[in-house]
Amino acid sequence: MQSENQEAIQPVLKKMSKKLIAMDNELIRSSYVLDVSELKLIYTALSKLDSSKQIEPRTAIYITKNDYVQLGTNPKNIVREVRYACEKLMKRTLVINTEIGDLYTHWMHHVWLLKSDDLTDLMNNYEDAKKLLRPNIAHQKMVLDILKELKTCDENLVARIEFHDDILPFLSALQSHFTQLRLDDLKNLSTFYSHRFYHLMMQFNSTGVCKLSLMELRKILLLEDKYSQTKDLRKWVIEPAIKEIREKTSFFIEHKLIKTGQRYTYLELKFKQKKTIEIKKAKAISSDAIELSEAQISKYSSILSRINDMSDLSTFPTYDAFALWIANILRDPKSVRDETAKRIFKALRTHTDFKK
Repeated sequence: MQSENQEAIQPVLKKMSKKLIAMDNELIRSSYVLDVSELKLIYTALSKLDSSKQIEPRTAIYITKNDYVQLGTNPKNIVREVRYACEKLMKRTLVINTEIGDLYTHWMHHVWLLKSDDLTDLMNNYEDAKKLLRPNIAHQKMVLDILKELKTCDENLVARIEFHDDILPFLSALQSHFTQLRLDDLKNLSTFYSHRFYHLMMQFNSTGVCKLSLMELRKILLLEDKYSQTKDLRKWVIEPAIKEIREKTSFFIEHKLIKTGQRYTYLELKFKQKKTIEIKKAKAISSDAIELSEAQISKYSSILSRINDMSDLSTFPTYDAFALWIANILRDPKSVRDETAKRIFKALRTHTDFKK
């Protein structure tokens, strides 16, 4: 691993600096099933778009290893996870309930899983790349665009994706009736239901109260033929999701099932922002964690990235990229497995001049 000019990594860092992503409320309440790796791919793509502006059809979005590191993914698993998410998401459908009826559509128009070795060979022959490509103008343009992007991403590219044209109106030019989601919360959630409940509650962030019928909830989660008994829906879906949101996000949340006559018909969620001191305390659950200033994080993540004892944790092409991953762990130990966080903080104590 060789140290590189930091300019090479900067474009990638800037793309993921956005802490909020946005979706139209109709998309928030649409019906679909995804796993967490697919949701991460969508979050990553949305973090690179300006939702207040119109997004043109066939807009290419480039996914890098660094993007996934910042969402808490182990660097050793990134390529496999992105490949899995892309392959699954291409086949997924969703139903969006609009004012004129239900729209059945797909998430993705196009996914290009990139092979690093082939890209490197082409980039090394960038000036003559056209001679190496198929005699197809559209194909050539896409490949050359990818190679151009690769030059700015320090060989971190893993995929090129395009949202389906039907989805773009629900992701772009958003001026009203949209919901903002916090990436710092989303990266901590481990189940699909936790993510969907978080989406639904954040639609009512201004009031802190979300009320929806159990019939609509089942439709949104595609559970119309499952957990027909409310007690089962509460045990296997509602309560685990609420518990994880309460423990792993910046919100306190409680729920109540409401009856109409003798039957439960509505779910009410009440939530509020945790105080800053409580959020910091929750992030320091790891027994070895230490609260550091941003200056300290910048200094010691750089030092730790160059320590031999840490090298087995890295699959990054540069020290700067590895240091970025370490910096995220120093900020939020819960973003990785406990044993990984403990190794980082132990090395901070034993291999640097840090003093608490």
